Amino acid sequence: MFAKIPIGLNKKLVGNDRFIFTDNIMRIDDELFLFSDVKGTFNSSSNRKLLKKTSDGYVQDDFSHEQSLIVTENDKAVLFSGCSHRGIANIIHTAHKHQSNIQMVFGGFHLYNPASNITETNEVVQQLIQELSKWDVTYHTGHCTGNKAFKIMSDIMNGKMQYFYTGSTVEL
Repeated sequence: MFAKIPIGLNKKLVGNDRFIFTDNIMRIDDELFLFSDVKGTFNSSSNRKLLKKTSDGYVQDDFSHEQSLIVTENDKAVLFSGCSHRGIANIIHTAHKHQSNIQMVFGGFHLYNPASNITETNEVVQQLIQELSKWDVTYHTGHCTGNKAFKIMSDIMNGKMQYFYTGSTVEL
């Protein structure tokens, strides 16, 4: 068994007027589009250990609250995702329904669990490479992809996979 560590919103902040609670889709302005209407799941080994508290107790998190952002400027669109618990391919499929001209993706691919030091299987990484290769997009990923999975993806994807660190800059 593992410890349950709460990582959600502090209940004391729920009434704070700085928070704007959204539905599945929110157009902030002409350049900013927020969405969480992602279909599908990503059955990663670490997702199975992430729970949410409901009135019935703890259940496996479905990550329906996880939001992604599309930023559009001068007909160029960039997708920003978090750790992509719903699956980066599922998020990109959904993003393309909202904005077809996505040229860059920034986000974690959730292929590595630092708590257990486990990377997803080579089969899972290869399946993701096949899926991501369908789009003419440059990918920028970070820590939750993991070094091992990133190396495999980077070697196969011919410059379409970049690693970003805190403080990295990228020109569009």
